[in-house]
Amino acid sequence: MTDEKLQEILRSNLVNEAEYNANVTCNNDQKEAWEFEIKNYMARRLQYMYRQWKERRERSRHIWKVNNREEGIKR
Repeated sequence: MTDEKLQEILRSNLVNEAEYNANVTCNNDQKEAWEFEIKNYMARRLQYMYRQWKERRERSRHIWKVNNREEGIKR
């Protein structure tokens, strides 16, 4: 084995290692971005569900007041 062949092997190993590390970093970044998107989606969904619950509660309170007032008038 000559020095030139050894240097060529070392260069190719370094290039392949750098490429592998770049792929691993890219995959990790994609996973983090996906998790961030999912968390944001779920947070928006929970906010929507809370708003619906709150509106239903307010609507039922208003309906109770109206019904109570009507019953008072009937009495």
